[in-house]
Amino acid sequence: MALNWDYKHLTELRSSTHTQQGPIGAQVQSWAQSVTASAAKYPGLEQDRVSRVRLREICQSPSASLEVCFLSSMAWGGMNRRHGRVAWASSGEWIKALEELKSGGLTREAAYQSFADLRAHKKLPGVGPAYFTKLMYFLRPEGDSYIMDQWTGKSIQLLTGAPLPHMTRQGWITAANGGAEYEQYCQAVDSLAAELHISGQEVEERIFSVGGKKPGEWRAYVKKQWRYTQL
Repeated sequence: MALNWDYKHLTELRSSTHTQQGPIGAQVQSWAQSVTASAAKYPGLEQDRVSRVRLREICQSPSASLEVCFLSSMAWGGMNRRHGRVAWASSGEWIKALEELKSGGLTREAAYQSFADLRAHKKLPGVGPAYFTKLMYFLRPEGDSYIMDQWTGKSIQLLTGAPLPHMTRQGWITAANGGAEYEQYCQAVDSLAAELHISGQEVEERIFSVGGKKPGEWRAYVKKQWRYTQL
């Protein structure tokens, strides 16, 4: 994928202050209890919020169950608990996809497409791309499946000037993105990593930035600069 960087935005990203992300999201045990009503069945759940680094350690551990990985990842992402309950009720439909993901060997494109297909057949309710790419990032051993949500998606659009990934006018990732589009997005993150001389994981964390009442410098910049791009 040939990229032409918008150097105005790239210069802003280079100069923006970035602080490594600490624990975020919801307290894992509390979130899981609300969603499953039986968190005690999963003793591997952390009691407090977890950091990105800690969550990947958990999900890459051979002893961590797929259920613990799912619940921990969704709590970290701050998923709406109602959506979590809807997803959990259909766990029999998608748990095998997590098993295949964690066992390794799936390409980024194939892994994304497997979740997109589950969504298309209504077997993964409540879990859109912003959340199932979190599962891909934390469970897939290769570590190069990057989270694709509204903030990373908008960032890549700004930096490349290209309308990928596909987004709504409101800035949400759409179902028009399949495995091929996700692979292009990941390649853009990899290319940006080479440009900035840091890892792809660090790039994804930087362009996600920090939200809340006091957003990080890059998040605040994206909020001002991003505009919907017609495909």
